[in-house]
Order: sequence, then C-alpha cells, then structure tokens
Amino acid sequence: MMVYYSMICFLIVGIFSLGSIIYNVKGFEPLIATFTNIIEKTNLNDIKQWLFLENWLKDDSVNVSFEQSYTHLEDNYYSVINSEVISLDDGIVIYSEKQDSGYVVMVKNDNGVIATYGALNEINCSVDDRVLKGMVLGNVIDNVYLEFSYNGQSVSFEDINEDKN
Repeated sequence: MMVYYSMICFLIVGIFSLGSIIYNVKGFEPLIATFTNIIEKTNLNDIKQWLFLENWLKDDSVNVSFEQSYTHLEDNYYSVINSEVISLDDGIVIYSEKQDSGYVVMVKNDNGVIATYGALNEINCSVDDRVLKGMVLGNVIDNVYLEFSYNGQSVSFEDINEDKN
C-alpha cells in the first residue's frame, strides 16, 4: 500500500513539475488554443465522442428499424411515422442545406454508405454533427426522399441491409 501511495505522490509531483516547466517556457495559452482547435475541428463537444466506448454508452432501449420508421411509396419517396425523419445508421452529417424542395441532409454512415434524406421541412442537425441510429434528423410535412450510395454507386436499402446480416 505504501508503494502505491508513493507512486501516486510521485506522479502528482511530476505532473506539477512538468506543468510548471511548460508554463514558464510558453504559458498555457498555446496548449489551450491547441486543445480548443482540436475540439472544434473534430466536433468532440459531446463526452461520448471522446470515448472509444461509444457503443457501450449508446441507448439501445428503443430498437428502430427501417420497416418501423418508413413505408415505401414510389421511387425514392417514403412515408414516415409522426413526421419524424430518423437516421438509419451511425454516421457524420456531411451536407445540410435548404433547397427548393426543402432541406437536404446527407449522412456518411460508419459503414461507408452515404444516406441522403430530402424534402425535410425542419432539420435538427448541421454539418459535422455525429448522428446515431434512431436519432431524429428533422421533420417532414408529407413524405421523405431517401437515397443511398456506396463508392459513388446508387444502392438500395435492401442491399445495405443484406451486408449487415
């Protein structure tokens, strides 16, 4: 036990000594500016994004599937439940703009698929936001436009689902 306390004290003294040396040489401003810059560029404002255990912290109590959320109408148009457009997979928002037909949100999913959600009335996300499966991206008045691509090729949701199973 004494060895443990000695090691902890040694670490604390070392940290304070190193901090004092850094402060005397340049001050903490460059270090703080660097950390702030990293946080802004990587969008790590949410504590879960700092951890590599993100999947452990994810709330899977509500299992959302494509069939429960969207009903295919025609072409790439789908009806939604409660007017909410949800993310079909975890990913990063790479595009979020208002167009003539409404807002368009593009999410690059972790599996490399780019999902395009169009004809949205309102959106709840912006570029570089991290979205998780089941997260509400926005709302629609009538129907949502959904399109998927992988490596520049158009793919169907069924093709994507087969890869996961």
